[in-house]
Amino acid sequence: MKVISFKALLLLVISTVVLSCNKQPTADFSTDKLEYTQGETVVCNNLSTNGDSFVWILPEGQTNSSTNLNFMTSTSMTPGTYNISLKALSKNGKKTASVTKSFVLKQASGQLTVWTSRSNVGPITVKVNGTTYGTITLYYASSTPACGANGCVTVNLPVGRHTISATDGNSTWSGSTDVALNKCTAFQLK
Repeated sequence: MKVISFKALLLLVISTVVLSCNKQPTADFSTDKLEYTQGETVVCNNLSTNGDSFVWILPEGQTNSSTNLNFMTSTSMTPGTYNISLKALSKNGKKTASVTKSFVLKQASGQLTVWTSRSNVGPITVKVNGTTYGTITLYYASSTPACGANGCVTVNLPVGRHTISATDGNSTWSGSTDVALNKCTAFQLK
C-alpha cells in the first residue's frame, strides 16, 4: 500500500478545486418566441452550463448581468431583425463562451374604421395621412360599426396619431385620431 503525504494530498485537493473552477462553460439560451411586436417583452431563459456569471448584450448596446433576461422592446425601435448575445464566464472568469440569437421585431399596429351616419351624401373617398384607402358606401344611423363593417373604410395602421381627410365631391371632412396597439379605433365623419 502506497502512503500519500499530507502535502501531496493537499496539492491534489487544491488542484481538483482549481480545475473544477476552470470548467469550460457553454453559453445557450432560448426565447419565448421568434417574433415580437414593438413594446413586447423578449423573455430569455438561460440554458448555459458551467457558467458562474453572465453578461447579456442587448440590441441597443446595453448590458445586463442577470441569469435570465426580460428585455422590453420599445415602440421607438425600428421594425427588423435584432440580436441578443449571452456570454457565460467560469467561476474564476478565465474561461468564457458566447452565443448570439436573433429575433424579429414587427411594427406595432391597430385598426382604424372610418364611417358616417349621414344618409344624404354620396360615396365618400377616405384618405389617411394623404393616402387613399377606400370609399364609404353605406351609412350607420344607430350605432358605431365594428372594424371591417360593410360600407366603411377599415385600414391597419402603425400605432400613433393619424390624419384623416374625406370628400364626396360636395362636402369635405378632416381630423385626426390615435390608433392603439391591437385595438379598433372608429372615426366618424359627421
